[in-house]
Amino acid sequence: LRTGTLLVINALAPVGGALVAIVADIDPHKLVFQLSFFAGFLLYLGASDLLPHVHERPKFALIASTLAGLASAGVMVWALERLH
Repeated sequence: LRTGTLLVINALAPVGGALVAIVADIDPHKLVFQLSFFAGFLLYLGASDLLPHVHERPKFALIASTLAGLASAGVMVWALERLH
């Protein structure tokens, strides 16, 4: 019962978010900062689960993939800035 309830809430959350976005008049400049904050927060949550494994077993592939992810994020930010 609990799992089903959480699944229904999870399914309705994007619809509720879309309805709030239609009603709320948010300045695009503020929206950019809000989206970047929440994207960074989600990346932090993902990385906080990944990085302890890197420190437990320091393998070159894990460290290299972490650095490659950081570099690709930097390139993406640079490219998006150039397009704007």
